[in-house]
Amino acid sequence: MRIIIPIQPVPKARMTQRSKYASKAARKTIDYQNEIADRLKYEYRVPDFEGEIELNLLFFVRGNRGDRLNFAKAIEDAIQRAGIVKNDKQITKGQTETVYGSNNPRIIIEIKPR
Repeated sequence: MRIIIPIQPVPKARMTQRSKYASKAARKTIDYQNEIADRLKYEYRVPDFEGEIELNLLFFVRGNRGDRLNFAKAIEDAIQRAGIVKNDKQITKGQTETVYGSNNPRIIIEIKPR
């Protein structure tokens, strides 16, 4: 299943249990993950997966800020939050690429069972 979400990628912020309510960056990450989870589940109707999955991600980012792995971790957490997987440990294979300086920010997500 291939999905294109027209949204500026947001890297996962480092947070503690306490800072997720106080930190601006943590709040932005949580809001972003909730939005991605809602879109995947309700707008794109991504099915739930029981076993291992392969997740390929391509991020088109406006500007040059953010780390490829932090972008990916935010999406992995959103997939778990949406209930598509029970635990993000089910993601056992995949590739992640980032294109910086894009005038058309978006995320291309490809999910398939292994």
